[in-house]
Amino acid sequence: MREANDFDAAVKPHHRYKWILEWIKKKGTADILDSDFVYAYAEHFNPKVGIQPFGAPKCPQLSRDLGAMNKLRYLKRIPIGIADGLSYMGFPKWVYSYRIGRRAEMLELDSMECMGLIGVRRYTGGSHV
Repeated sequence: MREANDFDAAVKPHHRYKWILEWIKKKGTADILDSDFVYAYAEHFNPKVGIQPFGAPKCPQLSRDLGAMNKLRYLKRIPIGIADGLSYMGFPKWVYSYRIGRRAEMLELDSMECMGLIGVRRYTGGSHV
């Protein structure tokens, strides 16, 4: 990872969203405690990260992206509990696990980049969804 303050502001959200969707499509799910996922995102986009003594680093930009993608229905999330004995070590008692959402299922990943993800609407016989 590069220095934490070298985050490329020119990276548009739809580029990050496409990368996240491709990751989840390959792996099935993702969450903020998945070290492989968080490190891969950090290597690819170089956001600010907070290194933890163990487990995945904290990445506020990734958390914001996942939340925004859930709100836009590109992802769906479900809460998952963490083993009881880990909360005293600094782990939360639960986190959201993300899967591909309804809206992303309607789109092909190849077409997402040219559409810019945000504001994409599907024609449904007179009404927009």
